Amino acid sequence: MNPGLGIIKHKLEKKKDAVSLAISITIKKYKTTKISVLETKYDYNAGEWYIALEQANKKIIIRLNSMDGKLLEVNEI
Repeated sequence: MNPGLGIIKHKLEKKKDAVSLAISITIKKYKTTKISVLETKYDYNAGEWYIALEQANKKIIIRLNSMDGKLLEVNEI
């Protein structure tokens, strides 16, 4: 029997942990420090964080896995 998502220890449990990782990823990828957080959302069914950031007139959506603390996807709008 496998435990549910609520029982498993998450590496990105808190919103601030997910946001700081997303900002770190953006700084490394785009070589900039002027980043603002637009919105954060947690998908309870998938166990994933969605963080929307704005950097130099670009909007970036980062999807993170909360269990492993890994980057899943980066989309630019």
